[in-house]
Amino acid sequence: MPRFKWIYLEGDGVNHHVELFHGRMNGHVLISCNGSILVTDFDVRQSKTYTFFINEELCKIHMNRKGLKFTYSFEIDKKANTSLNQLRRERQNRYNIYLGLIILGFVAICSLVVVFNRKVHIERTGVDPWAAYSESSSVSDELYFGIIAYDPDEQLMIYSSIGSDTYSKSLDGYKAINGWPFEVGQEYAVRLRNGDLIIDWHKPSDKTLNAFRSRVLEQLDYEGLKLYGYNDKDCIDALIANYTTAYGLASFMFSEHEKTENEFANNESYKALLRSDQMKETYNQICTDSL
Repeated sequence: MPRFKWIYLEGDGVNHHVELFHGRMNGHVLISCNGSILVTDFDVRQSKTYTFFINEELCKIHMNRKGLKFTYSFEIDKKANTSLNQLRRERQNRYNIYLGLIILGFVAICSLVVVFNRKVHIERTGVDPWAAYSESSSVSDELYFGIIAYDPDEQLMIYSSIGSDTYSKSLDGYKAINGWPFEVGQEYAVRLRNGDLIIDWHKPSDKTLNAFRSRVLEQLDYEGLKLYGYNDKDCIDALIANYTTAYGLASFMFSEHEKTENEFANNESYKALLRSDQMKETYNQICTDSL
């Protein structure tokens, strides 16, 4: 007599031992759980499914005939409209609602962060990162520079001649995100969008960038640089001469300033720059090439 046994683990950790006996000669079927008989059937010669409950859980045993042989399987029916399955669906629906609210909350927070960063970026640079530049065809392929100067009311302004017109913008309330304080004579790349002058503080003119380099080289602390492994003066000078970002140069220039004095370039950014892998790799490459 074929005998099959399954162990059903209930939600509270209780084991239930389900057994099936199927007579090879007479075809009689007996199904029991934990020793108690649940189903008896006689002369079973074809495929058949038996349904029974273990506490509130609807269970099924499938007997499938293939040729002269039977296969047997045990199943927990979680789709039938039982009280336990209704409770499961209610819990799943509540979980889906909670999960949806969490996702919506996360999306809302991310949206607020993006909007806040956009606002800060616009306030600092005057550039809307979400908007494509709408420039006239006469200036779209050319790079223009604006120069910082005082207007008659002694307000700091940036001026640029684009085509046959001159445009200006007040710098009141702006912060130069490249680390250099605004000074008369500095030049930065500008472009025109809907009649408004947009300033790219990351792109000073070569004239302004070279002026930054000269000021850095005049006050460079070569002895202090040795503490960070930068020992060769010629390599350091070559590094400064080839350093192309105004922010990096500003970190050298204002290395003794606190963050309260210069938000973007200060002793913290200076130390971080000298310790960076990119800075060390550039220095070593320059020294190697000079050998």
